[in-house]
Amino acid sequence: MQLPTTMTTTPHSLLHRVASLIERNREEKFQILDDTGLTVDRDLATSVCLVLEEAVEVLEDIQHYYDQIAAHEHETPPKPSAIANRREDSVPSDVADLAYMSRSELLAIRDALLGSLAANMVWKVLSYADAGLGRSERALIAVNACIREVEGLPADQQIRLNLEDSLVIRRQYALFRRAMERAGSPSGAKLVRSLNGIATHIAALRNLRVYSLLRIDDRRRIRELQKRILAALESQASGAEEDRRVLWKDLQTTADLFMEVNKREELVEHDRRRVLEAYRELFQREPPPSFLPAAIRGQLEALLGRDPELDAILLDGKRCEAASSRGPLARLRAQLAPAAMGPAD
Repeated sequence: MQLPTTMTTTPHSLLHRVASLIERNREEKFQILDDTGLTVDRDLATSVCLVLEEAVEVLEDIQHYYDQIAAHEHETPPKPSAIANRREDSVPSDVADLAYMSRSELLAIRDALLGSLAANMVWKVLSYADAGLGRSERALIAVNACIREVEGLPADQQIRLNLEDSLVIRRQYALFRRAMERAGSPSGAKLVRSLNGIATHIAALRNLRVYSLLRIDDRRRIRELQKRILAALESQASGAEEDRRVLWKDLQTTADLFMEVNKREELVEHDRRRVLEAYRELFQREPPPSFLPAAIRGQLEALLGRDPELDAILLDGKRCEAASSRGPLARLRAQLAPAAMGPAD
């Protein structure tokens, strides 16, 4: 890429700073994995604030750099050879816009963390610290990927490691939601059996390696629901049936809340690519396949949790017509288009 002659910052120097901050995020993340404490660790909260401020600083530098590149290219269009490796739909302003939005979100989280710390609100401090580090890491990974697309550089393995964890987490949440959907609105003995099944599912989730990578709010919610399920199953009170029905509704709400994981940037980018590839292979080639090929079905399984209708097809286990996936894939292709996606939580 052609650069203004007055600029000394380089994409590689920015990527190095981003990679260092991602590692710093993960070091801090490890320190707050034990979410059962009841006191505010002020040193940790202060350290998290510093990490967020460093992320804001590097994002500001990235925004400034690519704003200048975009302005330079507008005045002096680059030669095709200078941007030959750039992904076709990537432009410098994409990086600048993403950096700007991410900066704004991180500043809001930092301010909320400082406010909770001043008020000595234990769980809010933990929650904002956890959310801040998670949001910072995802923002930096997204910016890293965007820079590499614009510069025509290969993907970073660091991003893939984060993606694999997110895919495992989403799959577990999707299976939880599917179990709730299949049970419907049970009552009586069926409700008791369904609650037992969900309790087993939650226990299995807590034993997985990725459990420690869930948001603190999610882990806290899972523990509280597990306790409520056990109490509801043991209760012999006259109102136990109604309490179980209320609990079941809360579990359904939680299953939907868990799927907010789909807003993670690494999942959005991954899913967008998978959907476009699958749609092209299935419906933009002649002749189109009659049935969903095993290879494409295997690729689509990485989307488990993105769309309930597609989940049902993938989890059915039966051979299905390719046409059955057209509706879900067309819907996802529209939903995952860059213009349709708002900022992630």
